[in-house]
Amino acid sequence: MNTTYLVYILVVAALSVAGWFVYGSKNRSEHDFRKKKPLTENEELMYWRLVKAMPHHLILTRVSLPSILSASNAEARSLISQKTLDFLVCERDFTIVAAIELDDKSTSRSKKRTDETKKFALDKAGIKLIKWRSGALPNDSEILSRVLGIRPKNPALKIVPPESFDTENGMHG
Repeated sequence: MNTTYLVYILVVAALSVAGWFVYGSKNRSEHDFRKKKPLTENEELMYWRLVKAMPHHLILTRVSLPSILSASNAEARSLISQKTLDFLVCERDFTIVAAIELDDKSTSRSKKRTDETKKFALDKAGIKLIKWRSGALPNDSEILSRVLGIRPKNPALKIVPPESFDTENGMHG
C-alpha cells in the first residue's frame, strides 16, 4: 500500500512538472520584450554633467541600496529592498563619495516615504545624499561644490593699466 501511494505521488509530481514546463514555455513565447535606454533623457544629461565635472571619479547609475548598504536584520533589509539611487559617485577604488537623486515634481505619499527611507538609511551609513530638481540641473561648479566640497577659484582679476582709461567718456580700451 505504501509503495502504491509513493508511485502515485511520483506520477502526479512528474505530470505537474511536465505541465509546468509546457504551460510556462507557452506563456513565455507570448511575452513581448523590447530594448530601451537605461536612463531617461534627464538622467542621461545629468550623467554626462557629472562625468564632465568629475572625470577622475566613477559615476554609477541606478544603484540598488542593498548593493551598497548592509542591514542588521530582516526588517532593516526590507526597508531598503528594491530601492535605488539615481547616481552614485565613487573614487576610483569604489569608495563612496555621495549619492545623487534627481527630484521630480511627484508629490505622492509613497514617493515621499521612499525618499525619507533612502535618506534615513544613507544618513545611518554615513553617505551624503544630494538632491537636485530635474528641471534645474547643476553646472560644473555646483556639482564640484556640493559633491566634492570644492569651491571653484575666482577668475584672476585682469589688471588694466591706468593709461588705457578714457576719463572723459568713462571708457577704457
